[in-house]
Amino acid sequence: MISCQGRKFLWFLFLINITSSWSGKSDWKGSWHEYQHFRIFTIMRNTGNISPVIREHLPFSSDDLHTILDANPFFPDSLIDFLDGLYPNIYHQSVGVVENYTLRQHTYMVMNQFEKYFSRLPLPGKIEMRYFRLFLAMHDIGKPDAIAQGNKYLQFQYNAAYIKKFFHSFGVDAKHTNLATALASGDPIGEFILKRKTPLQTMKKIRQKAREAIMPVEDFFQLQCIFFQVDAGSYTRNAGGHYALDKHFHFDEKNKKLAFAKHIQKRVDLLDFNVL
Repeated sequence: MISCQGRKFLWFLFLINITSSWSGKSDWKGSWHEYQHFRIFTIMRNTGNISPVIREHLPFSSDDLHTILDANPFFPDSLIDFLDGLYPNIYHQSVGVVENYTLRQHTYMVMNQFEKYFSRLPLPGKIEMRYFRLFLAMHDIGKPDAIAQGNKYLQFQYNAAYIKKFFHSFGVDAKHTNLATALASGDPIGEFILKRKTPLQTMKKIRQKAREAIMPVEDFFQLQCIFFQVDAGSYTRNAGGHYALDKHFHFDEKNKKLAFAKHIQKRVDLLDFNVL
Protein backbone atom coordinates (compact mmCIF):
# COMPACT_ATOMS: atom_id res chain seq x y z
CA MET A 1 0.00 0.00 0.00
CA ILE A 2 1.34 3.42 -0.95
CA SER A 3 1.66 5.84 1.96
CA CYS A 4 0.03 9.27 2.03
CA GLN A 5 3.39 10.87 1.31
CA GLY A 6 3.93 8.47 -1.57
CA ARG A 7 0.54 9.32 -3.07
CA LYS A 8 1.33 13.03 -2.82
CA PHE A 9 4.65 12.46 -4.57
CA LEU A 10 3.07 10.48 -7.39
CA TRP A 11 0.50 13.23 -7.77
CA PHE A 12 3.29 15.77 -8.22
CA LEU A 13 4.88 13.55 -10.86
CA PHE A 14 1.54 13.45 -12.67
CA LEU A 15 1.23 17.23 -12.52
CA ILE A 16 4.73 17.65 -13.87
CA ASN A 17 4.09 15.37 -16.82
CA ILE A 18 0.91 17.19 -17.86
CA THR A 19 2.23 20.70 -17.21
CA SER A 20 3.46 22.27 -20.44
CA SER A 21 5.39 25.15 -18.93
CA TRP A 22 6.98 26.24 -15.68
CA SER A 23 6.55 29.83 -14.70
CA GLY A 24 8.76 29.86 -11.62
CA LYS A 25 8.59 29.56 -7.86
CA SER A 26 6.37 32.62 -7.44
CA ASP A 27 3.39 30.55 -8.69
CA TRP A 28 4.10 27.62 -6.39
CA LYS A 29 1.56 27.05 -3.60
CA GLY A 30 3.05 24.02 -1.85
CA SER A 31 5.89 23.62 0.64
CA TRP A 32 9.57 24.32 -0.11
CA HIS A 33 10.34 20.60 -0.01
CA GLU A 34 7.59 19.89 -2.56
CA TYR A 35 8.88 22.74 -4.72
CA GLN A 36 12.34 21.12 -4.81
CA HIS A 37 10.78 17.93 -6.21
CA PHE A 38 8.80 19.93 -8.74
CA ARG A 39 11.78 21.98 -9.89
CA ILE A 40 14.10 19.01 -10.38
CA PHE A 41 11.53 16.99 -12.29
CA THR A 42 10.73 20.02 -14.43
CA ILE A 43 14.38 20.09 -15.48
CA MET A 44 14.21 16.37 -16.27
CA ARG A 45 10.97 16.77 -18.19
CA ASN A 46 12.52 19.49 -20.33
CA THR A 47 15.48 17.26 -21.18
CA GLY A 48 13.23 14.27 -21.90
CA ASN A 49 14.86 12.16 -19.20
CA ILE A 50 12.24 11.42 -16.54
CA SER A 51 12.96 8.02 -15.06
CA PRO A 52 9.98 5.64 -14.67
CA VAL A 53 11.57 4.15 -11.55
CA ILE A 54 10.27 5.48 -8.24
CA ARG A 55 11.78 3.76 -5.25
CA GLU A 56 9.88 3.19 -2.03
CA HIS A 57 12.45 4.93 0.15
CA LEU A 58 14.23 7.14 -2.37
CA PRO A 59 12.15 9.69 -4.28
CA PHE A 60 14.60 9.70 -7.22
CA SER A 61 16.48 7.03 -9.13
CA SER A 62 20.13 6.85 -10.19
CA ASP A 63 18.98 7.76 -13.70
CA ASP A 64 17.57 11.01 -12.36
CA LEU A 65 20.82 11.74 -10.53
CA HIS A 66 22.89 11.12 -13.65
CA THR A 67 20.63 13.41 -15.68
CA ILE A 68 21.75 16.23 -13.39
CA LEU A 69 25.40 15.12 -13.16
CA ASP A 70 25.77 14.74 -16.94
CA ALA A 71 24.01 17.98 -17.89
CA ASN A 72 25.99 20.22 -20.23
CA PRO A 73 26.36 22.84 -18.96
CA PHE A 74 26.43 21.48 -15.44
CA PHE A 75 24.68 23.55 -12.76
CA PRO A 76 25.88 22.99 -9.15
CA ASP A 77 22.63 24.35 -7.71
CA SER A 78 20.64 21.62 -9.51
CA LEU A 79 22.69 18.93 -7.78
CA ILE A 80 22.39 20.69 -4.42
CA ASP A 81 18.62 20.94 -4.97
CA PHE A 82 18.52 17.20 -5.63
CA LEU A 83 20.37 16.44 -2.40
CA ASP A 84 18.34 18.98 -0.48
CA GLY A 85 15.23 17.09 -1.58
CA LEU A 86 16.65 13.87 -0.14
CA TYR A 87 18.05 15.51 3.01
CA PRO A 88 15.58 18.36 3.67
CA ASN A 89 16.84 19.10 7.19
CA ILE A 90 20.56 19.38 6.46
CA TYR A 91 21.57 21.83 3.73
CA HIS A 92 19.98 24.88 5.36
CA GLN A 93 21.80 24.33 8.64
CA SER A 94 24.93 26.21 9.73
CA VAL A 95 28.41 24.81 9.13
CA GLY A 96 29.61 26.51 12.31
CA VAL A 97 31.99 29.11 10.87
CA VAL A 98 32.34 32.79 11.79
CA GLU A 99 31.10 33.77 8.33
CA ASN A 100 27.72 32.19 9.28
CA TYR A 101 27.45 30.19 6.04
CA THR A 102 24.85 27.47 5.76
CA LEU A 103 25.88 24.12 4.34
CA ARG A 104 24.10 25.03 1.13
CA GLN A 105 25.97 28.34 0.78
CA HIS A 106 29.35 26.78 1.51
CA THR A 107 28.75 23.81 -0.80
CA TYR A 108 27.63 26.07 -3.62
CA MET A 109 30.80 28.20 -3.35
CA VAL A 110 33.03 25.12 -3.22
CA MET A 111 31.41 23.66 -6.32
CA ASN A 112 31.60 26.96 -8.18
CA GLN A 113 35.33 27.21 -7.45
CA PHE A 114 35.79 23.73 -8.86
CA GLU A 115 33.75 24.52 -11.97
CA LYS A 116 35.66 27.74 -12.52
CA TYR A 117 39.19 26.40 -12.10
CA PHE A 118 39.29 22.61 -12.55
CA SER A 119 36.32 21.30 -14.53
CA ARG A 120 37.95 21.82 -17.95
CA LEU A 121 40.82 19.42 -17.28
CA PRO A 122 40.93 15.62 -16.75
CA LEU A 123 41.15 14.58 -13.11
CA PRO A 124 44.10 12.51 -11.82
CA GLY A 125 43.64 8.76 -11.61
CA LYS A 126 41.03 8.74 -14.38
CA ILE A 127 38.41 9.88 -11.86
CA GLU A 128 35.11 10.71 -13.51
CA MET A 129 34.08 14.36 -13.30
CA ARG A 130 30.48 13.46 -12.42
CA TYR A 131 31.44 11.58 -9.28
CA PHE A 132 33.95 14.17 -8.10
CA ARG A 133 31.18 16.76 -8.43
CA LEU A 134 28.89 14.51 -6.41
CA PHE A 135 31.55 14.14 -3.74
CA LEU A 136 32.00 17.92 -3.52
CA ALA A 137 28.24 18.34 -3.17
CA MET A 138 28.32 16.01 -0.15
CA HIS A 139 31.76 16.67 1.30
CA ASP A 140 30.46 18.40 4.46
CA ILE A 141 27.07 16.74 4.74
CA GLY A 142 27.85 15.32 8.19
CA LYS A 143 29.04 18.61 9.63
CA PRO A 144 25.64 19.86 10.93
CA ASP A 145 25.23 16.57 12.81
CA ALA A 146 28.70 16.95 14.33
CA ILE A 147 27.93 20.51 15.42
CA ALA A 148 24.67 19.33 16.97
CA GLN A 149 26.69 16.74 18.91
CA GLY A 150 29.02 19.47 20.16
CA ASN A 151 32.10 18.00 18.51
CA LYS A 152 32.98 19.36 15.06
CA TYR A 153 35.70 16.74 14.63
CA LEU A 154 33.01 14.09 14.29
CA GLN A 155 32.23 15.65 10.92
CA PHE A 156 34.79 13.47 9.14
CA GLN A 157 33.26 10.26 10.49
CA TYR A 158 29.75 11.46 9.66
CA ASN A 159 30.73 12.76 6.21
CA ALA A 160 32.17 9.39 5.21
CA ALA A 161 29.14 7.49 6.54
CA TYR A 162 26.63 9.66 4.65
CA ILE A 163 28.63 9.49 1.43
CA LYS A 164 29.23 5.74 1.56
CA LYS A 165 25.52 5.03 2.10
CA PHE A 166 24.40 7.45 -0.61
CA PHE A 167 26.94 6.27 -3.20
CA HIS A 168 25.94 2.66 -2.55
CA SER A 169 22.22 3.47 -2.80
CA PHE A 170 22.67 5.13 -6.18
CA GLY A 171 24.98 2.50 -7.65
CA VAL A 172 28.25 4.45 -7.67
CA ASP A 173 31.16 2.07 -8.22
CA ALA A 174 33.71 1.08 -5.56
CA LYS A 175 36.53 3.11 -7.10
CA HIS A 176 34.74 6.43 -6.74
CA THR A 177 33.09 5.49 -3.44
CA ASN A 178 36.48 4.63 -1.92
CA LEU A 179 37.97 7.90 -3.12
CA ALA A 180 35.06 10.00 -1.85
CA THR A 181 35.06 8.44 1.61
CA ALA A 182 38.86 8.72 1.89
CA LEU A 183 38.79 12.41 0.98
CA ALA A 184 35.80 13.20 3.18
CA SER A 185 37.14 11.49 6.29
CA GLY A 186 39.99 13.90 7.06
CA ASP A 187 41.86 17.11 6.26
CA PRO A 188 45.59 16.29 6.21
CA ILE A 189 46.54 19.25 4.00
CA GLY A 190 44.71 21.72 6.23
CA GLU A 191 46.28 20.34 9.41
CA PHE A 192 49.71 20.48 7.80
CA ILE A 193 49.32 24.07 6.59
CA LEU A 194 48.20 25.07 10.09
CA LYS A 195 51.38 23.36 11.38
CA ARG A 196 49.44 20.93 13.52
CA LYS A 197 51.20 18.02 11.82
CA THR A 198 54.78 17.49 10.64
CA PRO A 199 55.67 16.65 7.03
CA LEU A 200 56.30 13.03 8.02
CA GLN A 201 52.98 12.70 9.84
CA THR A 202 51.15 14.26 6.90
CA MET A 203 52.79 12.04 4.31
CA LYS A 204 51.95 8.94 6.36
CA LYS A 205 48.32 10.06 6.64
CA ILE A 206 48.04 10.74 2.92
CA ARG A 207 49.60 7.37 2.11
CA GLN A 208 47.06 5.73 4.41
CA LYS A 209 44.22 7.58 2.66
CA ALA A 210 45.59 6.58 -0.74
CA ARG A 211 45.51 2.94 0.35
CA GLU A 212 41.89 3.38 1.46
CA ALA A 213 41.12 4.84 -1.97
CA ILE A 214 43.09 2.01 -3.61
CA MET A 215 45.02 4.35 -5.88
CA PRO A 216 48.62 5.56 -6.35
CA VAL A 217 49.63 8.09 -3.70
CA GLU A 218 50.66 10.62 -6.37
CA ASP A 219 47.17 10.66 -7.87
CA PHE A 220 45.47 10.76 -4.49
CA PHE A 221 47.70 13.62 -3.33
CA GLN A 222 46.79 15.67 -6.40
CA LEU A 223 43.09 15.07 -5.79
CA GLN A 224 43.52 15.92 -2.11
CA CYS A 225 45.15 19.22 -3.12
CA ILE A 226 42.36 20.04 -5.59
CA PHE A 227 39.78 19.31 -2.92
CA PHE A 228 41.56 21.49 -0.37
CA GLN A 229 41.99 24.34 -2.85
CA VAL A 230 38.30 24.52 -3.77
CA ASP A 231 37.14 23.86 -0.20
CA ALA A 232 39.38 26.31 1.64
CA GLY A 233 39.38 28.53 -1.45
CA SER A 234 35.64 29.02 -1.00
CA TYR A 235 36.30 31.12 2.10
CA THR A 236 37.41 34.03 -0.05
CA ARG A 237 36.07 37.05 -1.85
CA ASN A 238 36.98 35.33 -5.11
CA ALA A 239 34.36 32.70 -4.32
CA GLY A 240 31.75 35.35 -3.57
CA GLY A 241 32.15 35.14 0.19
CA HIS A 242 33.79 37.17 2.94
CA TYR A 243 37.53 37.84 3.15
CA ALA A 244 39.09 35.03 5.18
CA LEU A 245 41.61 32.68 3.56
CA ASP A 246 42.33 34.87 0.51
CA LYS A 247 46.05 35.24 1.26
CA HIS A 248 46.56 31.47 1.03
CA PHE A 249 45.71 31.30 -2.68
CA HIS A 250 46.48 32.82 -6.05
CA PHE A 251 43.42 33.18 -8.29
CA ASP A 252 44.00 33.65 -12.01
CA GLU A 253 40.50 34.06 -13.40
CA LYS A 254 41.72 35.01 -16.87
CA ASN A 255 43.53 31.69 -17.34
CA LYS A 256 41.18 29.72 -15.07
CA LYS A 257 43.89 28.66 -12.64
CA LEU A 258 43.80 28.32 -8.86
CA ALA A 259 47.08 27.75 -7.04
CA PHE A 260 48.51 27.99 -3.57
CA ALA A 261 50.07 31.32 -2.65
CA LYS A 262 53.88 31.18 -2.70
CA HIS A 263 54.31 30.84 1.08
CA ILE A 264 51.77 27.99 1.18
CA GLN A 265 53.23 26.25 -1.88
CA LYS A 266 56.66 26.40 -0.23
CA ARG A 267 55.28 24.42 2.71
CA VAL A 268 53.35 21.96 0.51
CA ASP A 269 56.58 21.27 -1.39
CA LEU A 270 57.95 19.72 1.81
CA LEU A 271 55.66 16.77 1.16
CA ASP A 272 57.99 14.62 -0.92
CA PHE A 273 56.56 11.12 -1.23
CA ASN A 274 59.72 9.86 -2.88
CA VAL A 275 61.60 10.00 0.41
CA LEU A 276 59.04 8.20 2.59
